[in-house]
Amino acid sequence: MKRNIESFLEYMVIIREAAPHTIEAYRSDLTAFAEDMAAHGVEEVTQVTEELLADYFFGLEAGGMSGATLARRTSSLRVFFRFLVENDDVQRNVTDILERPGAVRKRPLILSAEEIDRLLAAPDGETPLGSRDRAILELLYATGIKVGELVMLYPADIDLRSSILRVEAQDKKPAREIPFGEKARDALLNWIGKGRSRYVAPLVNAPLFVNTRGTGLTRQSVWKIVRRYAQDAGIRTNITPGVLRHSFASHLMENGADVRSLTLMMGYAAEAQAQVYENDKTERLRNVYARAQKRG
Repeated sequence: MKRNIESFLEYMVIIREAAPHTIEAYRSDLTAFAEDMAAHGVEEVTQVTEELLADYFFGLEAGGMSGATLARRTSSLRVFFRFLVENDDVQRNVTDILERPGAVRKRPLILSAEEIDRLLAAPDGETPLGSRDRAILELLYATGIKVGELVMLYPADIDLRSSILRVEAQDKKPAREIPFGEKARDALLNWIGKGRSRYVAPLVNAPLFVNTRGTGLTRQSVWKIVRRYAQDAGIRTNITPGVLRHSFASHLMENGADVRSLTLMMGYAAEAQAQVYENDKTERLRNVYARAQKRG
């Protein structure tokens, strides 16, 4: 759970630009929660249940915690679990019980096809770092991988002949192979052939995407890259790599992909996780149909 908390705090600093005292409050609240969960044998965020959450707050209240502090703890966990859901680290938001019974997972933020085109065209592919950034954006959108998976990629994980990306197993999930299109392939060829060699010496085993020192990128640096080009493209400033992942999934479903195939490509544990995109498509089709049927 510590890794998830640190990733969340990075997100709040880089994307949300939260004040230092806010970050420290989140750190304190979430660390205390993680310690309580660990005392119950819960080490992973996926193991947190509604029952454990209810017991946690019951214990805090019974222990005499003030109403103001309880409210802050509640808010911290709500924001944290919304982040986890958005990044597909958990399948459902267990903090929904703190708001209303029977709440369902909300549809994630999706970019339109026109916004995607503007975003992917924003980097200058003729410069070394521009070629890297374009390859990053193209690959995120073409494969739907998570930012944590992207920064762990090595050149050997990319088969440019068959346009297949191999994502190694993480969190006890099996490795998966994801096809990608011609635009992503061209962007990767440009980066590997013209840009990466400027920063990585021959025969050095370095990650696929590196900085000017030849070392691998962090999640934080990729967040900055995505946000920068979103701003350049005139798109809302809180765009994250996760938005590209969800846009990939939604656009695939719109173009006829089935839930089973999407589940495998996204690395989901259950098909129910992929059905959120199917529901999004169905609702939009219903809205279009309803508008078309209006008379007068």
